[in-house]
Amino acid sequence: MERIRASFPEFPMPSRLSVLLVLCLAGPLAGQEPESVFTAVCAKCHGASAEGNAQIMAPSLAGLPHWYGSLQLNKFRDGVRGKHHADLTGAQMQAIAATLTPELVTAIASHLETLQPVPILTPPGADPRRGGELYDEICAKCHRFNGQGERAFRSAPLTTLSGWYLAASLRKFREGVRGSHGADLEGPKMREIAVRLGDREINDLVAYIALLAERYPPGESGRKRAAQ
Repeated sequence: MERIRASFPEFPMPSRLSVLLVLCLAGPLAGQEPESVFTAVCAKCHGASAEGNAQIMAPSLAGLPHWYGSLQLNKFRDGVRGKHHADLTGAQMQAIAATLTPELVTAIASHLETLQPVPILTPPGADPRRGGELYDEICAKCHRFNGQGERAFRSAPLTTLSGWYLAASLRKFREGVRGSHGADLEGPKMREIAVRLGDREINDLVAYIALLAERYPPGESGRKRAAQ
């Protein structure tokens, strides 16, 4: 056991046990329903409905499109995300995703797409008006006017993600903790943008994205509304 434990990053013990549990379940989970796979692999941290848990820095995943959920899980699985020495939460995700087969990745992503997204909380003191000006200047081209992303660009559906996670991700891009791997095709563009942002600008952007989520609700109904 000591040899196995030493091979894991220094997570809290419950996280290391979660990795061991996934290793044990990977075989038995093959062929199971997507919800069962999600419950066994993800629900402990991300919640039964993928609503997230900010206290342990587990973002909401509910409502993520299948293509984006698969893309990010595969980045973690392949070590494109979560390998930077300063990315502690990413390292935990990478260790878990590395145990997943392509079939399990597909099952998890399929289930996430069926769940109801949770509202984005606006950071205290943030100015959505300034955030909107910034968004139009540096975000809308790839993430679109409604914040729902674009599969062709592999740009994230921002209105489906937790507000605190959006802010944390932008800071990771800014500091080179995320997006610096040579195989991360989208990372350099995000880093180029994030280095221009201070913490206030990041919070303002999140506040505006929260408004977009209200105006154009994520999911199929939101996409239909945006097209009208």
